[in-house]
Amino acid sequence: MAWLCVFGFHKWNGCHCTECAHARDQDHYFWSDCTECLRCKTKRDVQHDWSANCERCANCSTTRERTHQFSACKCLLCGTEEHAFLVHGEGTKCQNCGKKCFPDFYEFLLRNHGQQMPQQRQRPRTVLGDYDQSKYAPSVSDFLLNAGEAGRQALRENYEKAKAAFLEIA
Repeated sequence: MAWLCVFGFHKWNGCHCTECAHARDQDHYFWSDCTECLRCKTKRDVQHDWSANCERCANCSTTRERTHQFSACKCLLCGTEEHAFLVHGEGTKCQNCGKKCFPDFYEFLLRNHGQQMPQQRQRPRTVLGDYDQSKYAPSVSDFLLNAGEAGRQALRENYEKAKAAFLEIA
């Protein structure tokens, strides 16, 4: 036992002293099990918290399977959504609840103007205004650069019109 530990000056690592192995009832490590500290094996009354997600504990991230109670794609217990999307015109629509999703601007460009885009080539990614296509091919950057400011504005307007029409009608 270290001399300082005799006088109560411990070197704490969470709930136990690294010098003398003395334990205290604070700073426990309940990471992989909500009920038992991994360092000192102290038990606590708090159980798993499944309120935010029925399949993942909010305290320790422990998982369990097939516990959601879905009604029209939304869990009645925790609110998690799980949809069965099918392609429906320009976008997708859930076959269970009818929720509609429209592709983002770059996916829309690739679907509707992909044949007009230049071949992919290696070059630094480009950011144009609010268009950051770090996850898209360089050909989208080239296409937008070649379109000019008026062309980009027209493409954005076409996108917004198609999106509004899809969300209204579909």
